[in-house]
Amino acid sequence: MILNARQYGITKTQAEKFRAAISKAEASPPRPGPHAKERRALELAGLRAQLADLEREIRLYEDLAAGKKASAMNGQLEELGMLLIQTRVARGWSQRHLADRLGVQMQQIQRYEATRYQSADLARLVEIAQALAVTIGVNVSVLEIPDLKAFTAARRKVAGAR
Repeated sequence: MILNARQYGITKTQAEKFRAAISKAEASPPRPGPHAKERRALELAGLRAQLADLEREIRLYEDLAAGKKASAMNGQLEELGMLLIQTRVARGWSQRHLADRLGVQMQQIQRYEATRYQSADLARLVEIAQALAVTIGVNVSVLEIPDLKAFTAARRKVAGAR
């Protein structure tokens, strides 16, 4: 995902380079050799797939920045980091703005977002969610253990082996 305006510009430039590479590949004859047409088709398919990925990221960032996806974003706990980033973008906040609101250096927000907030502890995630006006709901489910005695015995055996 594109995290900021700088990455957005870089991604747009890369997409243009892929468009140019596709045009050039389509206009030039395939290199001679066995399976030349098949190699060309695979090369073009790869370039087009990469361009499609870049265009998808560009559209997502533009939609978020335009507020088109700002409401009703939700997901699983595993997606919390991405949702926080998307909310920041949808609010029109830079990483610096969020950092200022939290009283931390912008580089800390960059590090958090680079890992999709995996390096942030729960207290920091709650603080960031509050700053972004994100409500986090959590459901806890305890899985049933069919044979608790066997499970407990296996745990003891593993703990004793250490």
